[in-house]
Amino acid sequence: MVAQAGMARPPDDEAVLAQEFRGAVGDGSNAALIRFIARHPRTALADEAWRRLEQRPAPDARPLANDPDAAVYAAFDAARRTGTAEAYRDFARAYANHPLAAEATRLASP
Repeated sequence: MVAQAGMARPPDDEAVLAQEFRGAVGDGSNAALIRFIARHPRTALADEAWRRLEQRPAPDARPLANDPDAAVYAAFDAARRTGTAEAYRDFARAYANHPLAAEATRLASP
């Protein structure tokens, strides 16, 4: 049997997730928190991202730089700020192939 010396340890998934969350918070934008939720919807840190978003009633002053989904995040944020089931359903229809469509559908349900 050959020893596997020098192999790197696998990444600590929780540490990587926490680092990504800190980056989203540090960005200071709604879009960064929404992107985090899109990527990690069923995590405790997504719940914390939602709590932080609830404290942000205004839209972002600037879109996320260099993110191809910036318009999607802005549309989701508009639905979030409207806060109606209809707004979330409209978002889910418009962006049916995006991971946030599932989140919008969940939020549109009673």
